Amino acid sequence: MMKYILKLIAIVIIIFNCSCKNTTENSEEHTPEPKEIQAEPSISSAQSKAIIDHHLQAFMDANIDEFMKDYTDDSVLITNDTVVRGIESIKGLVSGMMQLFPKESSTIEIDKMVVEDELVYFTWNGSSPTIDLSFATDTFIIIDNKIQKQTFAGILTPKPQKE
Repeated sequence: MMKYILKLIAIVIIIFNCSCKNTTENSEEHTPEPKEIQAEPSISSAQSKAIIDHHLQAFMDANIDEFMKDYTDDSVLITNDTVVRGIESIKGLVSGMMQLFPKESSTIEIDKMVVEDELVYFTWNGSSPTIDLSFATDTFIIIDNKIQKQTFAGILTPKPQKE
């Protein structure tokens, strides 16, 4: 009886091993090799940096018309409060921000910037007579030399106003 049970166990083990091996072999035969897909960047890091440098200079100069040249009608700007699309909507939002940072009495400092082809990320801080911006971050996706997508978040603290 014991020999019968041992033979039965041996047969089950052999069948199990064969079925596992066949499954592995079959799946390897039918599974195509993964192909690495890498899309070519639409813009170089140097081109993206030049666009963002222009963008930042226009903001610091409070030149809304020059600033808006970096967007298209299809551009999207996302903040923690809102999503705006297109040049006119973005212009309305940014005009308000520029008013908070008058050129002659404000400071803006870039803390860190990373540019990877069409993707630009930076952190910054600033101060004006009416607010402190202790931390802010922007992320841009640039396609065809224009900002297509942008995110912004920041910690804005109003300053007490003197009467």
